[in-house]
Amino acid sequence: MGEGQTHAEVRRRVPHLQVELYQTERSRRVYLFLEPDQSSRITASAGNPFASFLLGAVNSASTQIVSPTLATYRSVGLFIQDDFRASSKLTLNIGLRWDYNPTQTEEHNRLFSFSPTKIDPNTGLPGALQFAGSCPNCNGESGFVSQSYKNFGPRFGFAYQVTPKTVVRGAFGVFFADRAPNDYFGDPGCNVACSGWGWGVSNVVNYGNNLAPAFNWDNGYPGVSTVTTPNPSQADFKNGPLYWTPNGGRLGYTESWNLNIQRELPYRMTVDAGYIGTTKGSALLANGLGLLNQLPINDLSLGSLLTTSINSQAAIPARAAALGARYPFGAAGKPSNCGRR
Repeated sequence: MGEGQTHAEVRRRVPHLQVELYQTERSRRVYLFLEPDQSSRITASAGNPFASFLLGAVNSASTQIVSPTLATYRSVGLFIQDDFRASSKLTLNIGLRWDYNPTQTEEHNRLFSFSPTKIDPNTGLPGALQFAGSCPNCNGESGFVSQSYKNFGPRFGFAYQVTPKTVVRGAFGVFFADRAPNDYFGDPGCNVACSGWGWGVSNVVNYGNNLAPAFNWDNGYPGVSTVTTPNPSQADFKNGPLYWTPNGGRLGYTESWNLNIQRELPYRMTVDAGYIGTTKGSALLANGLGLLNQLPINDLSLGSLLTTSINSQAAIPARAAALGARYPFGAAGKPSNCGRR
């Protein structure tokens, strides 16, 4: 390539990664035996769960039926590069890359996320589930975050011949992190579908609170499978919901550079000394920094008050109330503590 000439090159990378997770319908039945399942008990504290088991007196039982999911993860990249020989000693390399790595989608929109601002329909307090897709409790979207289309990474490099036997090379670039598809499953642990508060099938037989067992297993399992609908309420002590951060569609990136000096030595030998550095890292993946339940640093001043049990708003110490502690968390009348906000 002669002086003043350029060499342009356009590349594209469009890999498509599709992760498929199929869980066939299966019977996983759980039986629970407690003291109230013995009809001859006299007081609430009488009875023995093992005796209930020997009698076949079941307190509650359920059959978990797992809904299959199919999640898709995509990654697209475009790249343009131009090599320009500015002089007989200096060659410049200029490029620009664009990356698009959206968050995954699920074939039937079986995704959910905890929302700290959505109002729970049962308690009237902020904090409820939201679901993807189309339904009365769904957001009408395929996910919960806005995707980023501004992932432009400029690249610049040069090579300069200081002497006929000495060359200095350097480069700078912005590199966007690829999205790891380790969060592809919309319902890890079957926390939603198997618990009857999301999509899926529910088959549960509960204790009737009438001093009698729910059923006796000598008579067979009386449960009936019913299709469940998304339930946003957290009032019945649900656990395990996922949380998609609003900026989850943004990709992290680093700004990296390098500098090298090459020197030709006698006997066809070459010495090369280089340095690689990173000047900045932004929005890199760090799930632990986004915990919603992370206690604010200022609240640590409450000390032992953080573990104080309370059962009403009036029972909250004034210092804790001044920092925003409130009651209830969960069902009314249930103990909470000042450290939960």
